[in-house]
Amino acid sequence: MARRKGYPSDLTDQQWELVEPLLPPVKTGGRREKHPRRAIVDAILYVVRPGCSWRQLPRDFPPWQTVYWYFVRWEDAKVTEKILAAVREQLRVQEGRNAEPSAGLVDSQTVKGADTVGADPRGYDAGKRINGRKRFIVTDTLGLLITVVVCAASIPDRDGAKPVLLQAYLASPVRFVFADSAFAGRLLQWAAHFLRTTIRVVRKPGGQRGFAVIPRRWAVERTLAWLTAYRRLARGYERDPAVSEAMIRWAAIATMTRRIARGGPATRQQRAPSHPRVDLLKHALRSRGRNGRERRCRDTLCHLRTLAVERFQEERSRSVISGPARSRRRCPATETDTRTAGPAPGRAGPDPGPLCRTRAATPGRDRSLP
Repeated sequence: MARRKGYPSDLTDQQWELVEPLLPPVKTGGRREKHPRRAIVDAILYVVRPGCSWRQLPRDFPPWQTVYWYFVRWEDAKVTEKILAAVREQLRVQEGRNAEPSAGLVDSQTVKGADTVGADPRGYDAGKRINGRKRFIVTDTLGLLITVVVCAASIPDRDGAKPVLLQAYLASPVRFVFADSAFAGRLLQWAAHFLRTTIRVVRKPGGQRGFAVIPRRWAVERTLAWLTAYRRLARGYERDPAVSEAMIRWAAIATMTRRIARGGPATRQQRAPSHPRVDLLKHALRSRGRNGRERRCRDTLCHLRTLAVERFQEERSRSVISGPARSRRRCPATETDTRTAGPAPGRAGPDPGPLCRTRAATPGRDRSLP
C-alpha cells in the first residue's frame, strides 16, 4: 500500500540512500516481501520519535505486527550495530576526522521506569532519587554513539560501566576514555588491567555553582540530550533492556544520517528579544508557589501594576497637553473614572485598589487620577 502522507520522523531520500545498502539482502525464493523496507524503517522511527506504542501506528504504515517482526529479526542479526558503525565512520570522515576513533567518553543517565517495566530490570537510584533504569553510553569525542548498555538504576556507575567499556573495547579501537568523578576508584585499575584502557577522570572546577560546560565531558552530555529528544527514550517503557538498547541505536542512526544528509551544523531559530517587563512577569509566574515564595510573587505583581499605572498616567497627561479633550476613559489598572473625583454623595463606589487609596490619602494631592 502506497504511503498517503509523510511524517517529520520519516527518512529523507538522502538518508535512505545511506541506510538501504546496509540492510540485510532480500531473500531469493519463496514469498516476496509485501511491504517496502523504507516504510518499515519509517514505521520504526515513528515509534521511536513520537513515542507511541506499536499498536498505535497510523494505518498508512504497514501493520504493526509486520513492523515489529522486522524490528526483532534485524536486532537478532545485529543490523543496527552494523548501520551505526558505518554511518559513524562516514560522519567522522565528513567532519575531517579519522574513520575510527581513538578516544571516547563514557557517562550514564537515569530515567524513570514506566508501569510496563518489571521488577527484575528495575532499581532505585538513591543519588538522583529515581526509580527506573540506567543507561551507560560510550561515544567518541564528537558525541557519536559507539555502544550502549541498559540496566537497573540501582547499579553503581563503577559496576555498570564495565560491560559498556568491554563492548567498546571489542567494537572500536578506543583505548582512552574520559569520565566524570562517579567512575573513579577501582574501575580505573580494572580497565587498565583487563582492557588496557586508560580512564581519565575530568572533575568539576573547585567552587563551581550552577551549570557550566566542562571540557571533554560536554560532548557526551549533549548526546544524552539528543537521545532524550526522542520521546520513546524520555522514560523507560521497554520490558526487555535489549529492546531499549535497540531503540537508542535507532535514534542515534536517525541523528547521524540527518547530519550527513544536511552536510553542515544545524541552524536553530533565534528567539526574539522580549521586553524587560515581560521577563519580570515570567519570572514572577515561575516563582509563584515554588518553595512557598508567594510573597515574592505578590510583590513583583504589585510592582508591575505600579509600572502600568504610571505608564497610563504619562500617556494620559501627554494626550491632554497635546490634543483636545477626549471622551471619558477608564483606567485599565484600577477601573475608576478619570474625570470624577470620587463617588456621588451617599453612594459607595467601587474600591479603586491599594494604589489609588495610597494616592488619595497623600495630603496636598488631587484625589483623582490625572
